[in-house]
Amino acid sequence: MHRPFALGGVLSVLALVALAPDAGAQSLGDRLKKRASDAAKRTVEQRVDQKTTQATNAALDKAETAVKCATTDTDCQEKAKADGKKVVIDDAAPKGGAPADAPA
Repeated sequence: MHRPFALGGVLSVLALVALAPDAGAQSLGDRLKKRASDAAKRTVEQRVDQKTTQATNAALDKAETAVKCATTDTDCQEKAKADGKKVVIDDAAPKGGAPADAPA
């Protein structure tokens, strides 16, 4: 009478052992896919961060070497050019020598 239960137990253990590698392989494959996906995401994020930093630094370098001058301030423009800096004409500055508070 104990034999059918013992045989059933042995068969259950064998079935679990036989199916376990498949389940493990699937989870291993899933983990590998997830790691590869995560690594790809990190790489993309790092490149985006790097390009953003480079663009920001380039803009700051350009701004730091520029000098704002009014349209009519030729002395400012000449001095900036002599110093090797880029001249940026400030559109908010009065044009034609008109005072800033004068009506247009």
